[in-house]
Amino acid sequence: MPPSSARPNDQAKRESGGDVLKVVTRATENPISIEDAKDQLSITDNEDDLRIDRLIKAATEYVESATRRAVMSQTWDELLPEFPTETIQLKKPPLQSLTSVSYYAVGGSTLTVLPSTDYWSIAPTHQPGQVTTRSAFPAAEMRPDAIAVRYVCGYPNRDSVPEGIKHAIRLLVGHWNENREAEITGTITAELKIGLKSLLGQAGWGVYA
Repeated sequence: MPPSSARPNDQAKRESGGDVLKVVTRATENPISIEDAKDQLSITDNEDDLRIDRLIKAATEYVESATRRAVMSQTWDELLPEFPTETIQLKKPPLQSLTSVSYYAVGGSTLTVLPSTDYWSIAPTHQPGQVTTRSAFPAAEMRPDAIAVRYVCGYPNRDSVPEGIKHAIRLLVGHWNENREAEITGTITAELKIGLKSLLGQAGWGVYA
């Protein structure tokens, strides 16, 4: 099914090269459980469960931004202004599955779904997924969202999330739990940043700084 038209309240961000990423379906599971986080914090009661859940979500977003990858299963649309010559490099690893490749044909006003027999996808664990044409991509209308690639990315369950990513999330939750002002602003200390760099350095396909 081709991606739907953009709505003003859709979360989207522009990547280098003009590509735009739009979240379609957010992750429904956290990479670590509330009980896991409470164990890290040495908390035994349930009074702060909602706040801890918010901290886990914030820490997960931090890690995703730092590593330029998805953590838990989620669906995204990647919009491109044109087809590349042979290969589309997707910006949200790890790729789980490719849902559709759609495009506006020259002179067309609605998205056309490219037959799945016209391309194949490659899903390396530590690098961006790729979509490669079997012959040549078709001509597309000249517009910023001429091509729409919908795909599922992230790790399928908690057990498959690398331990380095999970421990980075625990450290962030612990830091923000102890430093409430930092929780509000989303800041971290230089010492913690060094620790996160060590944990996340192997997870990101970009440059972690």
